[in-house]
Amino acid sequence: EETQQMQERLVRFVIQLYHQIVKMGLDRYWERKHLMDGRAIIKSLGIPRGPIIQKYLDEQIRWMLVHPQGSVEECEIHLRNCKRELEENGDANDNGNGRIGSMVLGVSDGAGPSSPVLASHSGKHMSKKMHVESMDLDLP
Repeated sequence: EETQQMQERLVRFVIQLYHQIVKMGLDRYWERKHLMDGRAIIKSLGIPRGPIIQKYLDEQIRWMLVHPQGSVEECEIHLRNCKRELEENGDANDNGNGRIGSMVLGVSDGAGPSSPVLASHSGKHMSKKMHVESMDLDLP
């Protein structure tokens, strides 16, 4: 009985998650291109070539996931804020996991549950990446 209730809650959660993904326009997100490539980031932020560019590209992806309708200009502002935060705090804000600063919200880094709904669950997060090409749902 309890297992069945948990399964039903999980199914409802997944269906709600799927609808939210579609509503936000993220259902085919892997087809989107970066708003800014490495050269544009170098030019915009005035930074030299090197491994730091990948960190800014990764930060851009995280920002785009949280702001799917965001513009190039908004993304550029975010990356400039990250650069300023990194410069102000030095390496203390580069925690080695590819993130720059503490500006990112809403994306699991794998350290805990990836969903607030599952936060009380003692198990590990469900997945860092989710790839959904099609989903047949029989909804009422």
